[in-house]
Amino acid sequence: MTRDIKIIDYEHAKGIKYMITKEVKTKKEAKLFTDFPNKLFKHIGAYVPALSFDELNVFDKKKNPAHMYCESVRFLAIKDDKIVGRIAGIINHKYNESFDTKIVRFTRIDMIDDIEVTTKLIDSVIGWGKSKGMTEIIGPIGFTDMDRMGILVEGF
Repeated sequence: MTRDIKIIDYEHAKGIKYMITKEVKTKKEAKLFTDFPNKLFKHIGAYVPALSFDELNVFDKKKNPAHMYCESVRFLAIKDDKIVGRIAGIINHKYNESFDTKIVRFTRIDMIDDIEVTTKLIDSVIGWGKSKGMTEIIGPIGFTDMDRMGILVEGF
């Protein structure tokens, strides 16, 4: 596991100096993106982590055939040098062409309990989608309807 990943909780998030989202570009950042929910939810008995190699491979353009008709981006949310959230954006061009839509999807959304972090993450995908000509956003949903999807909002 990566040792330099830092996570803060909502109680310690008061008085934050800055908040940014950073596009994942390096292998190290990809690993941090993949490991983040495992650190965030480690105290929750019902949490079942995804297989790390699957998570890394699904965003690898050479290993996931969905990239023949999809493009994707990943973002990390950072507050005071600590990772506090993540999100990915996907454009499935085949779907959009088939249904005459301009939809960007969001997936892999995990964050501390902080509305500023949530807003910044979703705004990052919206901005990326708009830069690609998209006009709608849906999620959480993966590359295809066969990908895992969903969100736990209570009972954890």
